[in-house]
Amino acid sequence: MVSSTFVPQFVKYLTNDDCSSNEMSIASRFCYYYGDRVSDTVQLSIRNGYKLLVNFDKSESLLVGMHSLFTEFALKGGEILLFEYCSRQLFNVYIIGKHGSEINYPRIVEASRNCNSEIGGLKFVQHVYSTKEIVDEVVPPMAFLSEFGSRIPPRVKYVLHNGKKFNGYYLCNDQTLRGLGGICDSLELPNLNAFDLLVFTFDVFHCFTVSFFDGRNVETVIDDRLVSSGEFGESLFPPFEFVVDVQRFHMLNYSYGVDVRVQFRDLREMWSRNEQIIVYKDDCSWPLRIKKRPDWKRTTIHDGWLQFRDDLGLNIGDQCIFKWKDRSYNHFIVEVVKAVGVAP
Repeated sequence: MVSSTFVPQFVKYLTNDDCSSNEMSIASRFCYYYGDRVSDTVQLSIRNGYKLLVNFDKSESLLVGMHSLFTEFALKGGEILLFEYCSRQLFNVYIIGKHGSEINYPRIVEASRNCNSEIGGLKFVQHVYSTKEIVDEVVPPMAFLSEFGSRIPPRVKYVLHNGKKFNGYYLCNDQTLRGLGGICDSLELPNLNAFDLLVFTFDVFHCFTVSFFDGRNVETVIDDRLVSSGEFGESLFPPFEFVVDVQRFHMLNYSYGVDVRVQFRDLREMWSRNEQIIVYKDDCSWPLRIKKRPDWKRTTIHDGWLQFRDDLGLNIGDQCIFKWKDRSYNHFIVEVVKAVGVAP
């Protein structure tokens, strides 16, 4: 059972626009439900002892005064910030690099000598996409395995924030964590694809705490009543996304339009007949023009596709997964899955 005082974590996907600003929007759902528990001025604390005072604007869902943090840690876009509530005046902040694992934090001379980067556990993330089902196993990022793979025992435990524990195991040869199917069964879910992000925190012994985030960028609170009634899955809010499989005609020198398939109808209906979206990848961004035919039966990407394609080095068979950013129908983060046999 989750305590009534439990405050969920939230994440922020950084783009180049975020990192060039002093203001940063944060999860509006967190601000709406938990903003009253946060003071107007809060301290952000990083593992290496770095601390920063910022202003919290609940009504606008903003943190003001962030630019110093972006500069100190050379953040350019593509990283994820994970916020852990400690008190009204304090958040622990963890920085997940573009490689999906926590960064190696630079040393700070002024920091306490007792600072230990392993306190609180080492984190990595697993992005969830509709194109790949996650049921029983995940492969941790290579950056995480390079640092800590040798310390993962063959038998592990997965721990949820409601205290439930599940047996799992680590296959060293495959570099795979398995046993997540027990979590699916406990939550009465066929898989974990209703979530947007999974965060694994390794205690450096044998336990992985697993946190789930849906399309609202806030940690999902596991309500046992919803689980027992079979309604937990319906309470989740998957992120809006659309997928483009790069075809031969997408590689022409002239763009005839890249179709947004009808299976993504819910998202297409949010766009007007002539709409601009911004797509982000790491520290780059591209404006793309979305157009609809007069009969509204075909939605395509027009202006901007050629530049986007060339900058990312797309080839036939590659898959582009566009996932909304900050619950916006006009801002998307793109993940590129290279065709089999084609180097990234």
